[in-house]
Amino acid sequence: MHRALKTTKDFIVITPELRQTLKDWRTLIQHMTSKPKIIEYTDACKLGAGSVITPSMDPFQRWVWQYEWPLDIQQELVLDKNRTSKLLTINDLELAGLVLGWLVLEYVSNYLTYKHIGLFCDNTLEVSWAYKGHTTMSLVAGRLLQLLAIRQRTRQTSSLMPMNIAGKDNAMADIPS
Repeated sequence: MHRALKTTKDFIVITPELRQTLKDWRTLIQHMTSKPKIIEYTDACKLGAGSVITPSMDPFQRWVWQYEWPLDIQQELVLDKNRTSKLLTINDLELAGLVLGWLVLEYVSNYLTYKHIGLFCDNTLEVSWAYKGHTTMSLVAGRLLQLLAIRQRTRQTSSLMPMNIAGKDNAMADIPS
């Protein structure tokens, strides 16, 4: 693929070798995204965060958790009523909910090594940050992503599969959050 992309021409010649390489990548990507072993639905709001953890292929119990943000965090959230705060946005809280969900998952499951874990949430920026593993927009989010990366590395899981789910379809996580 790298050889094919090195060209300065306006088009890429699809050779039999390149076609097979693309088919192999398609198969790997389809397998990884279609078969998470554990699925977690997370959500957060001004008051707190919560999630539902469900097994996809692994036989373990379903879990529901919720956490109420401390009052100082609730007061620092940037809302229309609170334009003076520059510390936290709803995107930061959504990512904090995802990281808390990861920590709960670690607590309830001893067997995360090499597992595919899908995390569904209704915040597209959170999905983007978690997928890339970094952000330049928020110091808080950057620190949360560092923690998430350290925990994933420590538990030796496969890459996280953060996925966006429309807010109206995220009822599973709305209730605990």
